[in-house]
Amino acid sequence: MDQNNDGVSILKSIYVSLFILILIVAGIFFLVAAIKNSQKWLVHTVDVKHKTERLHSFIKDAERGQRGYLLTNETSYNKPYNKATDQLDDQIEELKAETAYNPAQQANIKKLDSLLYLKLDILERTIDAQKAGNDDTALNIVNTDRGQYLMREINTVIQNILKDQDTLFEERKQTQLYTYYLAIALLIACLGYMILNLLRIRNQLRPLIEKLKNNNESLQQSVDAKNEEIRLREIQEAINKTLIDRLQDKNKELNQFAYIASHDLQEPLRTVDNFITIFEEDYGDKLDEEASAYFNFIYGATERMKNLITGLLNYSRIGRSGKIEAVDLNIILNDIIIDYTSLLEASDAQLKLPKLPTVNGYEIEIKQLFSNLISNAIKFIPEDRQPTIEIKYTEDQMYHIFEIHDNGIGIKPAHINKIFEMFTRLHSTSQYEGKGIGLSFCKKIVELHEGTIKAESELGVGSIFKFTFKKDLQP
Repeated sequence: MDQNNDGVSILKSIYVSLFILILIVAGIFFLVAAIKNSQKWLVHTVDVKHKTERLHSFIKDAERGQRGYLLTNETSYNKPYNKATDQLDDQIEELKAETAYNPAQQANIKKLDSLLYLKLDILERTIDAQKAGNDDTALNIVNTDRGQYLMREINTVIQNILKDQDTLFEERKQTQLYTYYLAIALLIACLGYMILNLLRIRNQLRPLIEKLKNNNESLQQSVDAKNEEIRLREIQEAINKTLIDRLQDKNKELNQFAYIASHDLQEPLRTVDNFITIFEEDYGDKLDEEASAYFNFIYGATERMKNLITGLLNYSRIGRSGKIEAVDLNIILNDIIIDYTSLLEASDAQLKLPKLPTVNGYEIEIKQLFSNLISNAIKFIPEDRQPTIEIKYTEDQMYHIFEIHDNGIGIKPAHINKIFEMFTRLHSTSQYEGKGIGLSFCKKIVELHEGTIKAESELGVGSIFKFTFKKDLQP
């Protein structure tokens, strides 16, 4: 709960900092825009002032040109006058346009325009009189106070315009400075608050960073431990592989030994059996009842020995019948049904088969596996019960999974783990025929296909044999 509150508090602080940063950026844009605008108006104010002074200069030059012309009668002095008369109208219009926002200046410029018109009219009349040779008329016009009065009025109006522009310039300059200082103050305040907020975030993050560091160290230790575990497992797997290879070699040697030993044992056993037969044929009528019983015991013992040796030979041959190939279990079961036709009819057994897959394996051994389990299900059945055998199939990612259900005599729990051992019999041969090696064959065949086999049973009800085949079986 505390971690969640810390996280929410940190997020709030981050959002506040981002908001302040946005305000700072907006403030900078506002400041730049305000400064540009103020600068523009300052330049505009100075420009109006310069144009006013230029206008004043024009009228002064016109007046000096008029006086020079009157004194010297030189037409070259009329150039300033002509220039003034050509440009004064344009200059007045420009001033009007640039001061359109200022009613006071508009009034000043309107008054100045009238005065300039009157002044230019006097200058024009004196020059025209001079050109016409009326020197006295021209001098009379100049000697009147009207021209001087107009010039004083013009000077006064221009000084008023300039004074107003100076006042406006100072006001705009002060406004610019005020805007600049205010923006700077706000930016500094926002920046300071953001720095404080960032410091608060740092203080909030410090314990989390420390905890994260500790967690990283713990995680690194876990990773190191896991890597060490993987390394040890790889070493163990390498050792296991070596041991498995050795064990497989030993098993091959044992199977070879069992094959050779059982094969070699058959020869002396066959000799004993032959001599017993010859002895019985030649001297059977000369033996008393006790001697005949002894010979029957010997004969029975040799038969059992022969069966044991045959079983060993067959056990050692498992896996030597061929190579791994695709085996259609439906065909295998169909062949078994044909082989056991008489047995199935005699016992009136019911066999329930599903659709079975095609598997990778040893065909002969697989047929022997299903044959042994089906024949056991038919054999170990109470006399008053009809055999029912059901085969079920499922699969997972790695294995084919089979179950063979029967309704036979069942197996005692104490014997359930012994039934797959070699030469294990739970019943006498007088009750049920057999050599006690069928299920050990089944176990070896299943292990040959890298699977497992086990039994579940209820005495008097029946048994379930479950076994698996590996899907990607390799030779």
